[in-house]
This record gives sequence, C-alpha cells and structure tokens, in this order.
Amino acid sequence: MNSMDKQIKYDNTARIAAGICGVSDNLVRKVVRGDRDNEVVFTVFMELKEREAEAIEHVTSVYHELSKQAV
Repeated sequence: MNSMDKQIKYDNTARIAAGICGVSDNLVRKVVRGDRDNEVVFTVFMELKEREAEAIEHVTSVYHELSKQAV
C-alpha cells in the first residue's frame, strides 16, 4: 500500500462522498485511485476535497486573526 492509498483509506471525505452518492467508500477509493471509472463519484469527491481545503484555509485565517487580538 503506497502513501496515496493510505491517505485515501483514512480520509473521511471518501466516506462522505460514498454517502452522498449511495455507493461504498471502497468504491470511492477505487475511483480516486483510478481503478474504476465513475465521473459522478469522482466529481463529488473532488468537490468535497476542494471545499474542505477552502474551509481549512478560512478557519486558519480566523485563528490567526483571533490570536493577534488575544496578545
């Protein structure tokens, strides 16, 4: 198992995408790895990852602003 497989395996985004698409999280991981072809599942997964990254970036900036105010 390479590092990308491990990253996908422990990624809750695969589980969330599976719930949205009504498929197993195992299928989502296979699609992301390229073992299976399912454009809808891949698009949902990637959209979730993009939104997750945006949310993390936003929360990080809020944290830094609050940290500056607390000092």
